[in-house]
Amino acid sequence: MNKKELIKNISNSTKISQKSVSQVIDAFLKELEKVVKNKNSLSLVGYFTLSVKKRAARTAINPKTKQKINISPKDYPVFKVGSKLKSLS
Repeated sequence: MNKKELIKNISNSTKISQKSVSQVIDAFLKELEKVVKNKNSLSLVGYFTLSVKKRAARTAINPKTKQKINISPKDYPVFKVGSKLKSLS
């Protein structure tokens, strides 16, 4: 399912216009972006938790040249599935 199909399905099940549903979904996605950008977390109990973790700096080896490479620390988003979604599969 893509975003357009999701909007259509929600619109049909709630009897709300597709334009309004689209605006709500866009606002929700912008809030998810803010959570990641500000390194916060968002938890919808039973469904998912979105948080940001920090990956430590490390040294790697280029397999082609065998040269050591320093990799800087990096923040990355983590999506953890909740119990309600886990029980569906």
